[in-house]
Amino acid sequence: MATTKPRPKAPKAKRAPASSGGMPRFPSILRRFAATLDIDAPIEIHDRWHTEEPRHWGLPPQVAALFPVLAQTKDGSLLARWQLEGVRPAAQPIVMLGSEGERGVIADSLAALLHAIARGWTPWDLLRLATKPSGRRNGEAIARLEAEGIPFSRGIAKAVERAQLAHPELHDLLDQQAEREPAPQRTKKSKAKSTAKSATKAARPGRGSAATTTSTRTVAQLATWRFRVSAISTPTSPTITPALLVTVIDDRLVALRRADGKQAWSRTLADNAWYSPTLADDELLLGDSTGTVHAVELATGALRWQATLGGMINGAPAVGSQTVVVGSGDGEVHGLDRRTGKERWRFRSERAGDEGEFDGTIVRFGALGLNTSQTGELLAWELDTGRVAWRQSYAPLRPIASDTRVHAIAGAAMVQWLEGKRWGVHRVDPTDGRAQWSAPVSDPIVGVLGDEALTLVVTLEGLHAFATADGTPRWTLREKDTWGAARLDSESLLVITRHQLLRVDPATGTVRQRSAPQTTVYLDSIHVAEGESFVTTFDGVLRLDPSRL
Repeated sequence: MATTKPRPKAPKAKRAPASSGGMPRFPSILRRFAATLDIDAPIEIHDRWHTEEPRHWGLPPQVAALFPVLAQTKDGSLLARWQLEGVRPAAQPIVMLGSEGERGVIADSLAALLHAIARGWTPWDLLRLATKPSGRRNGEAIARLEAEGIPFSRGIAKAVERAQLAHPELHDLLDQQAEREPAPQRTKKSKAKSTAKSATKAARPGRGSAATTTSTRTVAQLATWRFRVSAISTPTSPTITPALLVTVIDDRLVALRRADGKQAWSRTLADNAWYSPTLADDELLLGDSTGTVHAVELATGALRWQATLGGMINGAPAVGSQTVVVGSGDGEVHGLDRRTGKERWRFRSERAGDEGEFDGTIVRFGALGLNTSQTGELLAWELDTGRVAWRQSYAPLRPIASDTRVHAIAGAAMVQWLEGKRWGVHRVDPTDGRAQWSAPVSDPIVGVLGDEALTLVVTLEGLHAFATADGTPRWTLREKDTWGAARLDSESLLVITRHQLLRVDPATGTVRQRSAPQTTVYLDSIHVAEGESFVTTFDGVLRLDPSRL
């Protein structure tokens, strides 16, 4: 959680003085505490320190040795004691190393962790600074801790927040050390094999050429500023204005100054929100998981009005001249007055199959708002009246419901579809719903972007380029774990995978440059505005200087 509070100085992150065995003895209380846990417990406690697991997580040996593992979660995330120099073992913080690259302090000591687990807090609750536990209390575990005389301090959530603020250097330690890990020495035979493999790979269409260069810098090292959250909380894809970058981090709406990445203001929502707000003039509009719609002043974050609907909101609203239109988890679409938030109209489809019928992002095209339904239709409403302008079915190629599945590209709607295990896109005329062309792709779709000349479909395995006018395939780039793309200029696309930034030629799909890979800061989305590049990660936001690639 970002904060303006002063951060206390923390001890240097070095190996603790060795005990007689080279490492503090494995606490016997852990074995007795483990006996009180049932099959539904959020963690599985080991019977000894595990020192090899952090290396599998991506840490080099000299850093992995600082984090002996005492337990793991059901998803494979590791719980480790952080051995700080000059700090006695009982007072060393507990760190979570997530299975997908998440990391952070989750307790200021082993005793604090055990009391939290006994009282229903999961490691994820602690990492994300939840305000209350998501699990159930374990009376037997609490009794065991009391019998052992393990001290308990109230205010678990506040204690975790203080511990995270006290150790901001954890992220830098993990990032820098992983980036400095030396490459393994290769024999002449392995070098020759690698050279031959690279030459073959370069000859494939869309996989680059001999001109591809790999930078010595990681994405983190290309940053001109970095905004970090103190725990794993992936910011949403941002709303970008000339002065601000606005994103949602769990239940907080946060505005950052584009110039330096400093927080301009923050507003707490009723609950978590999964999409960044829609910008309309000087106002931001968004909904959260309680079904509350918020209208917020862009410059200050001040609340103008709120409206509560009948179900979770899982998408961004569309804004007309007089109305804010949002889909809700109650299976309805609501039109709210832009000035007051009072309901102007409500739509519920007679064909609605279940709740969540229209709970994705509604995309504006002139006076219309488009969204897909759970029944496999694409619908268009007049934003200010709620009248259905048209509805179309594209069976058997059903539009994907919920989430952001409709994209505005060069005046038309690009609609994602799914049929069996096939994915693809329709290009649709937003005035009448007529499909202009359809194109299949081979993998699950992450997003769609484009212009008058080229439409790019981003999948988990790379990019597919089509002519915007008629859907003619142009090129395919195969790149595993692709998460996003953005047009930097007429000669460059920026593409992110989970670990790297790529500069790609939009005319051919050739990879021209790659950043050095990194393993501890996973990338999530990329955006370009007025020539500036921004990346969201699993723990914050970066502004990049791609010229340093």
